[in-house]
Parts: sequence; structure tokens; C-alpha cells
Amino acid sequence: MLQHDEKLKKIIDTHDNNRHEKVKNRIKTSGNNFVHFPPSARGDMNSYKYVSLLTKNERPITVFEYHQQKGKKALGKQQQGENRNISIINDHIESIDRFEEDDYTFASTKDMNTMKGLAGKRVAHYQQYDHITTVPYVRGRAKQLFRDTATKEPQNSYLNTLRSKKGLELSGERSSKEGGLPLLLFNINKRAVKADEKWNPREMRHQTGIDELFEMIGEIYKKNKDSLVGFVGSKITDINVAGLSTNKIINLTDMVEKSISRLGQRAVQNIVTGSFKNTTYIGMQSGVNEDASTLPRTNVYSISEYLAEGQVGIKRVEARTQLDSGHSRVGNFYSVRKNDLLTTEGILAAIQLKIDDKTEDHLGLKGLMGKISQEVEVEKKAESLLDEISISVGKGADYWQNLGGGEYAVRSKNTFLEAAKEVIVRELGMKSSKLSPETKEFLNTIMFDDDVALSHEALHTQRKRLLNSGIQPYPVGEQKGKLKRLEF
Repeated sequence: MLQHDEKLKKIIDTHDNNRHEKVKNRIKTSGNNFVHFPPSARGDMNSYKYVSLLTKNERPITVFEYHQQKGKKALGKQQQGENRNISIINDHIESIDRFEEDDYTFASTKDMNTMKGLAGKRVAHYQQYDHITTVPYVRGRAKQLFRDTATKEPQNSYLNTLRSKKGLELSGERSSKEGGLPLLLFNINKRAVKADEKWNPREMRHQTGIDELFEMIGEIYKKNKDSLVGFVGSKITDINVAGLSTNKIINLTDMVEKSISRLGQRAVQNIVTGSFKNTTYIGMQSGVNEDASTLPRTNVYSISEYLAEGQVGIKRVEARTQLDSGHSRVGNFYSVRKNDLLTTEGILAAIQLKIDDKTEDHLGLKGLMGKISQEVEVEKKAESLLDEISISVGKGADYWQNLGGGEYAVRSKNTFLEAAKEVIVRELGMKSSKLSPETKEFLNTIMFDDDVALSHEALHTQRKRLLNSGIQPYPVGEQKGKLKRLEF
């Protein structure tokens, strides 16, 4: 147990005794699968968010394993880092209304093995549930849950206020008006970090670049003036987009202050998107991934850092995109790994977490840049930045040389170098705020597809080419043939 982490200790103590006995009894008396999340499992939040939508007889028991301190010997750095996930996981679980008390628990390795023994052959790995919403009836139950939740308070009053202010038919059904209107929806992910707080790359990794966002919207409106723009996620108040009237904006970022729960927020979002001709939904990874398969008539664009290695979730997203065969104009999920919405801090955080995602010793942008000679060219600065990052977490300046000379190692370092150069160029102010030509082409292609004289498959291929221009796709590997396209 982490002695210094009182929040973690409180969570574990809450689940250790009474909860374990209930879970054990349920394993003995039911045919439920037992889903095991090892300490190293990160992300994949959908795995336990959506199992709560399964019927009671099929609802699995979910156990999150943690490292337990034995005697006076302290846990290693990696074990401490993995244990810190427990607090994050617990916060997510507590926001879900559909879980019953014995749906999940946290267990030490010893207790987890006891429970596994009781479950016998019914033990399942957490990744088996990662794409639970690809199961049609689970996705259907999720959508029905959102519809039911939207009729309750305070969601119902919120939607009624939105209807009266905007004059929109927000019924959750496609607009009956001729042609209907499309919606461009942005997920806002902001992180308020105090000046005296230690740099935390996990907090900064996926934040949205607000100035870049508004410039992007302005570019879209040069060609597509009929679309409405929506915002969800972190609160924004100052929406200043050239040429965009307030009546064109649907701002859903005030739902938290209206006391609407996370489930209620997703219910409102589902009703809103379901009321339009189609929706293009753009946001940072982890902000949009979990909504992708439950939003009606929606193309989802998930933006993440452009590094050689990806999280397991992003690899699967890209694999699914590569293997799609029954293409349509809506209902697609795209992985976007190079985009002007990525912030300087977000790119730096991505590099740091790839080098060492367990440590708390990462330095912030200002501290790292202060260690680099300002007299050398950007290429040298980038190499120095990578060295300083690896030195700061105890891996030494020879970290990159130790990767070896294989094709994968070379590609990894080159990709990291490009990302490091991006950080330096942005920090030095050499990169103008103008959107890149690739981003402009991307924006002018993805929106109003009805006017595009391309087949569904050709359009799908063109999007993928524009989204990740010049980036090596993640390998499909064992995923080939196992992933099926989501039908809407």
C-alpha cells in the first residue's frame, strides 16, 4: 500500500472486506464472467463503463488489482505509478449510476487470485470487454438509457431551455425539415494548472488548443455556412469566431454547473446529435473515444499525439479503421495523429509519458527549455530536449542510443525527434497560428459529404490520407479479421 496516498488507502479500505465477501458470494452463485484488470492496465475505461448496460444475468464482475505493500519494504516506482491508477478509476466508476455495489471491487493479488479460483473457466481479460459497445444490443441499451435519462431532471429542463433559446427541434430524431442541418461538435478538454503545482504530463496531454480551435471553425465557415457548431466538455464562455453568429452556436459546456451528471451530459449530447442531419465530432483522445459508438449518424475524429508507439486503445482504433469494408458517410471512427489542435504542452507530455509514464519527476516546458542551448539550430535543440527528458527521469542521455539500430528503433527516434522539434518551434514562436495546408484540406473535405462526387469507400480513403499525411499507420497485427465495423 502507498503509505503517502491517503486517498488510495481510503478507496482500498472501503472495498477490502464487506465488498469482497459479496463479490465472492456472487461468483459462487451466478454464471457471471469475472473480468480482471491487472495493475498495468491503463485507460480502456469503456470496459467497465459499459458492462453496466448488460442484462443482470450477463453482467460481469469487474476486479481491479493493485500492488500491496508487504512489511516495511516500499513499493517500487513502477508499482507506485500503477497504484495511482486506482484513484482515477474509482472517480470514473463513482460517476456511473447503473453499477450495483458488488459489480466491481479493488483487490490485492492474493484476493484477486482467490476470486479467480472461484470463477474457474469464466475468467476474462479486460481487453475482451474493451469494445463492448460493438455488440449491437449493448449499444441499443446504451442509447435507450440515454433517451430515458434525457426525460428526467435536470436534463429535461436543460433541453427545454435549449429548444426555446435556439428554436431547434431537439427530439433525438432526425430533423423532419427538408434536407436538415448538419452539426459540427467539438469536445473541449481544458486543464487548469496552478502556477505552484508540479508539472503533470498526464493532466496536460490531451488538452484542446482553444485559439487553434476557433481558427479551425472560422476556416470551416468560409465554405460551410449552414452548419451549426456545438461545444461539449470543459466550460468555455468567450466564443469569438469571426463570422459566426451566436444563434449558430450550441454551447453545452455549462452542464456541469447545472448539476447534470456525467450520464446526464451524455444523454443530452445524444439527443442533440440525434436531432440533426449528421454530426462531425472532433476532440482529443479520451474525450471522444467513449462517445463514438453511441452517437447517432456521427463521424468521430479522435485526435492524439503523433508518436511511433500508441496506446493500446489507439492501436485498436486505427486497426478498426484500416479494416473497415462496409463504408458509409456517417458512423465512422477516425484516429487523427497529426493536427494543429495539438498543443505544445500536449506534445511534450506525450513524449514524456512514452519514455516513462510511472514517474512523478517529469519537468515542465520552461524547466526543460532552460537547460537547452539557445545558440544551436532546431535540430540540435530537439536532440538536446530528448536527452534532457530522459535524464530528468533517471534514464540517462544515452537512452536513445540504447534503443538499437533496428527499423522500429530508428523510426521511433525519428518520430520523437519530429515531435520534439514541434515543441521547440512552437515555443520559439516560429510557427504561425495559421492552419497548415493539410489541415485546411482536411476541414474542407470532411464536412458536407453530400456534395462530394465520390463513392463511400473512396471518400473514406481520402479522409484517412488527409488525416494522417506522412505518418506510418499503426500495424494491424493480430487484430486482422477480428474487428467488425459498427453499424448505425
